Amino acid sequence: MFDIKCLYKNNIQQLFIFAVVGSVGFVIDSLVLLLSLHVLMLGYYIGRILSYLVAASTTWILNRTYTFKVTNKKNIHLEWASFVSINLSGGLVNYGVYAILIWRFATFREFPVLGVALGSLSGLLVNFFFCKKFLYNDRC
Repeated sequence: MFDIKCLYKNNIQQLFIFAVVGSVGFVIDSLVLLLSLHVLMLGYYIGRILSYLVAASTTWILNRTYTFKVTNKKNIHLEWASFVSINLSGGLVNYGVYAILIWRFATFREFPVLGVALGSLSGLLVNFFFCKKFLYNDRC
């Protein structure tokens, strides 16, 4: 199911853009998490769900515009829902890594953004592959 050749066949630039967009998502994810923790007092877990949804929405817009260069305007609400659904596997990996780090290590509770960073990295390739292959039907 996971075809590593698909990732490398003329896709290095696209993967790079996807990673840059993911970095923007990481910054937004982190800022919303800190806002959720210190202003909204939502706690580590609910705050992270909110921050993830805001970051995922932002990366969807940037990826459709810059990474995959989508020009159709068919049903953007359905596309957003598909993006979030497809990225759920990477999101679950992302959140799982974050939650385990917060649960097991005091350093990550003191600096939760480190957990966000490691979680984000863990889901990057999974998200790229599924977006490319299933959402934007970019056959290798």
